[in-house]
Amino acid sequence: MDEQTLPLGMMPQELWPKIGEQGHGVVRWRETDTYELLLHAHARPGYIPLHIHQADRFYLVVKGTLTVISQKSCVTLEPGASVIIRAGQSHGFMMPEEVVRYITISMGPGHAAPNLLPAHIQKIFASMAHDPSTLRTFTHTHQWNDPYSEIEHHTIEWVRSSLLAPVPSPFVFEQRELQTFPMRGWQVGEHTWIIKVRHRAVSLTYEEPEGVPRLRVREVFAFSPGLDRKDPRITILK
Repeated sequence: MDEQTLPLGMMPQELWPKIGEQGHGVVRWRETDTYELLLHAHARPGYIPLHIHQADRFYLVVKGTLTVISQKSCVTLEPGASVIIRAGQSHGFMMPEEVVRYITISMGPGHAAPNLLPAHIQKIFASMAHDPSTLRTFTHTHQWNDPYSEIEHHTIEWVRSSLLAPVPSPFVFEQRELQTFPMRGWQVGEHTWIIKVRHRAVSLTYEEPEGVPRLRVREVFAFSPGLDRKDPRITILK
């Protein structure tokens, strides 16, 4: 079985990503044919625009709080809390605290593919993406009556600014047909989670013995007796 164990915090400058000018960073800690594990760090309050993944993705918050926003829900994750976001689901994030760190695991077809802008955001800019004069005069009418409308407005303004600059975008501006399999997950111990897609599964352990955070990840047999289906299921974002 594939396995890696590393102490977090002993060499933070090498393990956690460097914080960029926008106040956040991400590093690919592990990538195989089965899964991709990323470490995310934020150093000031802010938000991540609406986007979609090309594979189901597991999120585990280890420091600070992370608010996940979709059209149907708004969920705040505190340290130790986790959620699974389906491929193709439009969502964004808000970070109300100065320091936020979280771990993500993607599995299945498209697990290492770049994030995409939601189709309805792409449609707004399809006819003006290469027309700076139209972009400069474009305005978006919005309502501030719910978190999704707020982050949608921020996303549209961010895309407009990116196209005018232009600046490198972390999201792909194109539509793709997604072929995915549903992810399931269980918390099987105080510090251990198992993520499963079809016949492949990954075990993730995060803990801080004596104040030294440690991350352990390994591929496990999907039908192992240790995978107790009575263990609490990881919430699926609605």
